[in-house]
Amino acid sequence: MWVDTLASLKSSSFQPVAPETVEDRWIDFNDGLETTPACSSDAVVVSVPKGTVLPVKPDCKISPANRAPPTGTLADKLKACFKNLVR
Repeated sequence: MWVDTLASLKSSSFQPVAPETVEDRWIDFNDGLETTPACSSDAVVVSVPKGTVLPVKPDCKISPANRAPPTGTLADKLKACFKNLVR
């Protein structure tokens, strides 16, 4: 009966909308410094309050173009965030 009930429910995927007061930024998973995927193979995306000043990884040029929010689904972002936890 439970399977029939769940099968009859209409569902849709949930795409949460981030508040306008936060932005996605790239940080290095190991040291927490702001980076880009080109500067660090361990770059992950985190949401921070807009205007937050993060220390930048040495020798990594951060510009508005490479600071733009990455594309991808929430699942892609979560995979990137937790990729080092299963090493």
